[in-house]
Amino acid sequence: MDDTLHNTVILRPQWLVDVFRRVITVKDLNEQWPNFMDSWGKLEREGILEDRLLDHMWLDIIEQKPALIAIMEKFDLLCERQRPVKFTEEDAKDWAHSYYVPCRLQRFPDTDHLATASKNDAVFYLDFNGFLPDGFFHRILTRTVRWSQEIGGREQKLYYRVARFYIDEEHDLVLEMAALRYSRIKVLVLRVAVLDEEDGRTEMDASGCWPPPEPHVCAKVRNFLECVLQDLREIWMRRVSYCTVVQCLCSKACGVHSRNACQEESCMHFLMLDECLSSKVVSCDHRRIKTAPYRKLFPVPTPLVRYGPVIEELGRAVMAQQAKNTESVETDLPHWVKSAAKMLNAATPGADWCALAKKLSYRKEKIRDLEEDVNPGLALIVDWVHRGGNNSACIDSMVQSLEQIGRDDVSDVIQKGREAEIQPAQVFLSYSWDVQDEVRVLRTRLEQAGFTCWMDVGQMGGGDHLYSKIESGVRNAKVVICCITPRYVSSYMCVKEASLADVLRKPTIPVMFRTTVWPPPNGLALVFPHLIYIDLHGVGGHGGSGIHADLEGRMTEVIQQVAQYTKPLHPGKQFFEYKTSFFNRSEKLLRSLTAEGGAFAVDTGAVQGLAGLGPQAHTGSRATASTSAIPVANVQRCTVCTIL
Repeated sequence: MDDTLHNTVILRPQWLVDVFRRVITVKDLNEQWPNFMDSWGKLEREGILEDRLLDHMWLDIIEQKPALIAIMEKFDLLCERQRPVKFTEEDAKDWAHSYYVPCRLQRFPDTDHLATASKNDAVFYLDFNGFLPDGFFHRILTRTVRWSQEIGGREQKLYYRVARFYIDEEHDLVLEMAALRYSRIKVLVLRVAVLDEEDGRTEMDASGCWPPPEPHVCAKVRNFLECVLQDLREIWMRRVSYCTVVQCLCSKACGVHSRNACQEESCMHFLMLDECLSSKVVSCDHRRIKTAPYRKLFPVPTPLVRYGPVIEELGRAVMAQQAKNTESVETDLPHWVKSAAKMLNAATPGADWCALAKKLSYRKEKIRDLEEDVNPGLALIVDWVHRGGNNSACIDSMVQSLEQIGRDDVSDVIQKGREAEIQPAQVFLSYSWDVQDEVRVLRTRLEQAGFTCWMDVGQMGGGDHLYSKIESGVRNAKVVICCITPRYVSSYMCVKEASLADVLRKPTIPVMFRTTVWPPPNGLALVFPHLIYIDLHGVGGHGGSGIHADLEGRMTEVIQQVAQYTKPLHPGKQFFEYKTSFFNRSEKLLRSLTAEGGAFAVDTGAVQGLAGLGPQAHTGSRATASTSAIPVANVQRCTVCTIL
């Protein structure tokens, strides 16, 4: 499409508008030629424009057809219709090359028949703050059709202000635009089938509902929609604003119909989805709401683990607890410990510190002993941390027990307090969602080597919340890894992440996950031209060691590059294996080149510094080429880059 438009210039915009009107406006019946009645009917009923009818509409300008179609696709006025996956010879007789035209769609007589949300389906809303024109929704539909067809979906069910799309074999997506006065879009992700081990249909539950959709699918849909909206805002309507919300589950009575939990469009009230995903308890105007029903629909982000003791001054705290005066060392304890203890002491029976002690299997004698303390809630927490070994595992078990007794508010305070104590992630993983699974593997390997990683897995929303999280992640990271794919270089947010890393002068390691033109042909060409990527896509094949061995080598190379800029917080066995392998290989190669009369001399200190075995900032290197100016390199095949 872009190649067709590259050398196209529109001299008369009004002429272009008149050409578009032939397609997107309703034609009088007297002007619909009898030879095309079937095609006209299909366009009116289903919004499908057959290619032969389009030729008739543009008969006088047929030579301009490729450019006009490309422009209409560029403006999301139509999109090409792909053949069904299961395409038989009989279907081929009736098949005709055609296009979807969203602005010609007709109303569906019964929206509930198209898709009805069950208790297990994921439902959230895109609220546009009072302004959502039909044309904006049409552009969203067009892009969603393209996306669904790219991932295997065919024969979408499209109607006026409502459509159903294929996501995968087990999930569908429904988009429904509310009345203009409400300015919101309902997003429904539903499970359509579940296959058991014998490829048979899994039975529904007692209420006749399918299981809930997979969290990663909900995150995938949300990420796609927010990327589309961000792109449309940049190229079309900058002033359009939106937020992602969910319907509140409280039973507040509406003032219009006097019904509890009224489901009328005008009576629904909402909660911010990002707030629900980041907190276990939120408040609406009516009451406090537990967010577990919302959080289970989206992936749980991999938490950063704080290595080392949970309570630094545990020895003094235990001595004070044994003396039944734990409050005397309160100032030496973390803030979240004191806050949790205060909340437990002030709670009613059944949700207080005593209920937590019983859930943690404390004996009655020990509970009576804790009760004699000036601050029994604080004494319980100190005693439990001491018994559990003063590590993260004992806190995790206490958090689970708090949730079981209904104290999500206390567990939320504990988790947020601990997160504040955790050091920022060392590695920021910037990626596009088409390679999320592969990036997860890379993150796992980095974490096994001892490096903490920042990676969005779907809970992070749009708007200011998104920008603040990304800015914080990039600013605090020691290294930024850009996972390059064609979609990455065309993604608005990915380009911003890479550009921010460049502005902040963060070391950047480009890793190729899909074959992509290098350097990328857009704004990233200003960020990456001096860098050499590490190729994780071109592994195995002729001349390689096999796909698994090659992939292992490339993963090792990424870890070695990261180690040049930061040290692992908790180096494990695998990291030492990486360092030893790199050092031995580099030293051996340097000595062999020196023996052959090469230009490089051996400097063990420099090699150790590059391998992460010695100081990273070193002097006295006797290599004739400067290593400090060499960017990240692909050392899998290149001898010189291996040395550097």
